[in-house]
Amino acid sequence: MQGSMVANNFVYLFGPTGTGKTRLLKRYHDCTRRQPGIKTRRLCVHQFSSELMQAVTTSAMQHFRLRYLSLDVLMVDNAWLLLKRPHLRQELFSLFLAMTKKGKFVVLAGDIAPEKLFAGVEINPGILPAPWFFDVASQHAMNEFNIPRLGGGGI
Repeated sequence: MQGSMVANNFVYLFGPTGTGKTRLLKRYHDCTRRQPGIKTRRLCVHQFSSELMQAVTTSAMQHFRLRYLSLDVLMVDNAWLLLKRPHLRQELFSLFLAMTKKGKFVVLAGDIAPEKLFAGVEINPGILPAPWFFDVASQHAMNEFNIPRLGGGGI
């Protein structure tokens, strides 16, 4: 599994509510931010949307994009919100494309099956690299990544 994650720098974690997607993002964020020289950020689609709207209203889109492109790892949670906001989805996927072309790593998490979230989005090496899909519920990710469940041993 680790080889697959390294081979593709765009990962989509999906599964029903309560299966550990956010917890995986938090754990991965904790691990990556401790690495010297690695710039990482974890946020929710709400936060990305707010920052995007502020950049649009203040004519700071170039600064907005450069700030994200300076990251090595971007983790975005609550992808289901993108279905209700097609323009936001387009901007986020455009950012993903720019990041992955620069060799950056992007992790997206949500409760929506990939075929629904990525419907209408061209996914190919020239547009957006096909994400490495990881079904959190069926893969037992909590055990796979050795992440204790709530009430278990500490992280």
